[in-house]
Amino acid sequence: MQNYQITFVNGLPKDEITFLGRTKTGAPLIKYYNANVVTALLKFNDRIMGVLIFKLVSNNFLMKIGLCEMSVQVDPEFSLQTQEIKKILYFELFNWLRQENFSYFYFSHWTREDDKSVLANSGFKLKKYATFILNISPNEDKLFKQLNSKKRNMIRKGIENNTIVKFYEKEEAVNNLIVFLDLMSVTQQRAISKNKNSSMQLKKEDYLNDVLLKGNSYLALAYVSDSLVAGALILYDGETQYYFLGGSDIGLNRKYAASDLLHWEIIKNGKRKNLIYYDFGGVPIDADKNHPAFGVYKFKKSFGGYYTNLYGGVYAKNIFYSILFKAILENKSLLRFLNK
Repeated sequence: MQNYQITFVNGLPKDEITFLGRTKTGAPLIKYYNANVVTALLKFNDRIMGVLIFKLVSNNFLMKIGLCEMSVQVDPEFSLQTQEIKKILYFELFNWLRQENFSYFYFSHWTREDDKSVLANSGFKLKKYATFILNISPNEDKLFKQLNSKKRNMIRKGIENNTIVKFYEKEEAVNNLIVFLDLMSVTQQRAISKNKNSSMQLKKEDYLNDVLLKGNSYLALAYVSDSLVAGALILYDGETQYYFLGGSDIGLNRKYAASDLLHWEIIKNGKRKNLIYYDFGGVPIDADKNHPAFGVYKFKKSFGGYYTNLYGGVYAKNIFYSILFKAILENKSLLRFLNK
């Protein structure tokens, strides 16, 4: 593609980008970005074909750091040129980061890029992630029959034990956030006890208030009597809903099979919202039974979604920043401390 225009603008020009929310993956996390945002726009004949939006984590004379939590969004009307548009945007972004003297830039695991070729020749150092994605477009009966017999029985067990799954949005979700965060804290401590370098991070209450009030999101909470047994915070955008955060009371959950019923009800709720995919958020890459998070991998796999690798990338100004930020990002204990 020749004669394209690439521009980087401060802020998020929502009025100009008419196709956000109309792509397969959407870009659910950008709804909570503050003013420290840069938008890369790829235009042809003054028509926006593709866009990439990222946060400025630090922007001062000491250090410039950027974070991207989305893949390139391409106007569906240019779907036949999707790969070319993505390659151009990633390539131009890399060059812009060098020009602007960035110290470090990285794509988080929420970058839903499933084709590494669009990043391969951009200059970024590739980083690999993984998730399970379930197509929830078949009718409910067909989806249930697609589950293996053990999973169907666990869902039935949850129903027989009078597990009730409740959905909360906007203000109602915020009103139930504290009990969910308490459950998340218990879940995190359990994960750390198994693996001190567990990647599970708690989010700050103010941030989650924004998530629940400003974006497409909801809380799904599973109760037995008055006891909260399992819960999840779900994001949705485009054609996909995402398992963003979740936890459970392991003792009660084993007894009542609440998590199995919870995710089945989340699948059904996604169908009610006319979504097509349920993305389980992330799993270890090709985990085996010896992996500390194999239980999470096995649970998400059990719903029958397809395993897919996702790709992000890293830019470092030099070897010093590469080593420094690699050490920081791999030190989960430090990240948990900084996130308090």
